[in-house]
Amino acid sequence: MEELIRLRDKSAVFMVIFIAAHVPVVALLAWARGNNLLIPVALSFALSGAVLLAWFANRQALSTRLTIAAALIGQVSLLVYGLAGHPWQADMHMYYFAAIAVLAVFCDGRVVVMGATVTALHHLILNFVFPAAVFSGGSDLARVLLHAVLVVMETGALAWLCLMLGKAVALSSNTLKTLEEKTQAEAAQADRLREQEEAQETKLRTQRLALAERFEARIGQVTRRLADSVTVMQKSATTLATAVSQVADASQDVTQSSRIANDGALAAASATQQLHQSINEIGSKIDATAGAAQEAVLSAEKTGERVQHLAEAADRIGQVIRLIQDIAAQTNLLALNATIEAARAGDAGKGFAVVAAEVKQLATQTARATEDIQTQVTAIQSETDQAVEAIVKIGEAITDINGLAGSVAAAVHQQDSVTGDLAGRVRIVAKEMTAASGALGTISGDTRAAQQVADTLLGVAKMLAEQSDQLRGDVDSFLSDVRADANAA
Repeated sequence: MEELIRLRDKSAVFMVIFIAAHVPVVALLAWARGNNLLIPVALSFALSGAVLLAWFANRQALSTRLTIAAALIGQVSLLVYGLAGHPWQADMHMYYFAAIAVLAVFCDGRVVVMGATVTALHHLILNFVFPAAVFSGGSDLARVLLHAVLVVMETGALAWLCLMLGKAVALSSNTLKTLEEKTQAEAAQADRLREQEEAQETKLRTQRLALAERFEARIGQVTRRLADSVTVMQKSATTLATAVSQVADASQDVTQSSRIANDGALAAASATQQLHQSINEIGSKIDATAGAAQEAVLSAEKTGERVQHLAEAADRIGQVIRLIQDIAAQTNLLALNATIEAARAGDAGKGFAVVAAEVKQLATQTARATEDIQTQVTAIQSETDQAVEAIVKIGEAITDINGLAGSVAAAVHQQDSVTGDLAGRVRIVAKEMTAASGALGTISGDTRAAQQVADTLLGVAKMLAEQSDQLRGDVDSFLSDVRADANAA
């Protein structure tokens, strides 16, 4: 509707100017025809003035448009009147049809009807009142009716056309208005959406920045904890490597000591075995000595008269017997020392070697003493006939020697038993030391494996530290990009 109003406003301006342009034309025509200028020019000016006043009063009113229609037909009528008596007067009647058609610019059938009505009244009234102002040749009602029919036909067509144009313009105006409203609504919606998007962008930017801050804080805590853990792991790995190295060194020392102790135990076992064999030999010889002494007693009893010549030899036998007693005492003492040394373990091997040497020496001395006794006994036997009394004493002495030999034999057998048990225990100790040496070897291998694990753990800790630093750098770069994007948005 607004578009139709704007169209009519523009048309009204055009029509006001168009009607005013008729004033000089009417004056020129009157002057050319030699007619009176005052009346036609005054009427034409009055029509133009009426239109101008109506337009100024209300340019959009229907009355203004109707005034324009009546004034335009009036200007045409003044031109027809100016050609009165001229052959072109009848041709000027076509201007009515043109003027009525021009009124269609208002797209208002009422204006067209107004123009047609004024034309019909002009023709009908002046046909009877002033025929020369309408037709040359006098009054002609048939011509008036013909013109009226033609005007009605044109008016009907133009009125319908104006109605359609009005509807079309109104529809177009409504459509445009709807489109404008829709466009405005869409623009408003777009503005709202843009504002919402801007608000959402602002909110998202704020959220991204806040999220970046929270993420930085959390990842900072995680990386710090990771760095602390890596530091602790590095310290632990270093401590473990140091401890494993110390254990490895100690294990090597213990292994070396165990090997030495094992060698000593084996040597002690060997020495103890040799001592056991020597004591067995001594026992055998003492048993043999006891038997010989028994036989000597029997021989002495049978040859008592002959032992009288053995007094001096008996004295030497007494010395030999004392020597044997001393040897027996030393043997007992050495047996005791061997027992004590066996209880000590560890360094006992050295003591066993010394005891074994002493026992061997005593055994040698005992053998020599026995040989001396045998020599003296032989000498005594050769002199038996000359020393009866001495032989009796020798018999008694030999009996005592027999008892002493039995005691020595018992002691030696006891020493043999103890030495055998000691040898067995020393062998057990040697086996245990061998097993301990093997276990220490295993421990040494495990220690080397633990050292490798500690080195690996230390390497992993260093790698984790590097990865932690790289992760921190990547996170800082990522957060910088996020903040840059948020600020750019």
